Amino acid sequence: MYPLSHLTLSVHHDHDGDCRVTATVSSNSFAGSSSAWFQPSALAAFASAVLALAESGCGSATPEAGYLDPNGTNADPLVVIVGPRDSHGHFPVTVRLSAAAHIGADRYLITQRVEAGLDVVPAPLERFARVLSSIPTGSVVTAVLEGEGSF
Repeated sequence: MYPLSHLTLSVHHDHDGDCRVTATVSSNSFAGSSSAWFQPSALAAFASAVLALAESGCGSATPEAGYLDPNGTNADPLVVIVGPRDSHGHFPVTVRLSAAAHIGADRYLITQRVEAGLDVVPAPLERFARVLSSIPTGSVVTAVLEGEGSF
């Protein structure tokens, strides 16, 4: 195992009903940040799935973004996957973040990506999910999930 690492989700639930989620992950020597738009119901479903997973140890949870790129594809700039409890009682969390940028007059598309993993025990996972389970309109909420870096 590696030193303590974390995933931070900052959620801004705006007044027209959407949630802008900014994720920052640090695992071992890797770090990255990205953001995406989510429906509040998708975040609530993710929080509910994470709570059920923390209690039962079975299944998996991942939030589903509901918005497509202008070209009609889902770029998945922010992916969080919480897997079932392992034989040591930890939950594997995989975080994939990507960000695209247009550079120069030729508008080259450069994509930056980071993938990181955390091993998390049940109590922090439950706290993380409870913060995400109810986000009032107009508010900004930050949920932090701490664990040990796994890759």
